[in-house]
Amino acid sequence: MGTGAEITADAIVRLPEQKVKGCFLNTRATLAIIDPTLTLTLPRRLTDGTGLDALSHAIESALSKMSSPLTHALALESIRLISNSLRLTASDGSNLQARTDMAWATAIEALSEGNAGDVEGHAVAHVLGGYYNVHHGEACSIALPYCMKLNLSVNTPILARIAKAMDESITGTEKEMAEKGIEAVSRLIHDLEAPTCIADISQASGDDLPELVNVYCNHPDITEIIELFSKLGTQSEAEATKFWAEMFEPFSLR
Repeated sequence: MGTGAEITADAIVRLPEQKVKGCFLNTRATLAIIDPTLTLTLPRRLTDGTGLDALSHAIESALSKMSSPLTHALALESIRLISNSLRLTASDGSNLQARTDMAWATAIEALSEGNAGDVEGHAVAHVLGGYYNVHHGEACSIALPYCMKLNLSVNTPILARIAKAMDESITGTEKEMAEKGIEAVSRLIHDLEAPTCIADISQASGDDLPELVNVYCNHPDITEIIELFSKLGTQSEAEATKFWAEMFEPFSLR
């Protein structure tokens, strides 16, 4: 519970021999009961990880080429709820109102992501999770700001709206607001003390870069995500290498 998986149609499995996570469809539940009281004893790490996964679903679905006014409305409301509640559930897991808001947020983003899909952030997370066996939410926490930065050139208007959903006081030009929104996401991840770059994974090494890029660029379960949903389209291996190398370093917009 915590990522909207209760009402989505797909399931993710780790494929150890291929060092990647894959997806199979048609697993939608006949009935899903979402009860926030069941999350009151969820440990801090899982609370943060599932919350960041939900935030990734909401933001990435908003960036998708399959997004629509309907999925944007859902995604932005989920982002607003998560931005207001995730720090509270992290600091006080017994806060039922915050837990309830997170339950709503994850159910709402499931409808957004379930219709519009994910983009580069989840493609990266599925590689990191399969290669290093790290928690999916922590893999998402690493990938999300870099994914948003990558999409800045093609998604400035919706990134500006994401910024307002995170913090109504954010102002400026569309690009300024979009950049402030990316920084707000990065700040939230830092505040939760979640991993912020690949180097934060204890077993990660820069020597892994060629193999990570190879899986990202060539494994069908990963390339399908990019082909179906990314406005940027498929990256060349040179572009992907630059993107992945940056994720080994602390995040910066510049």
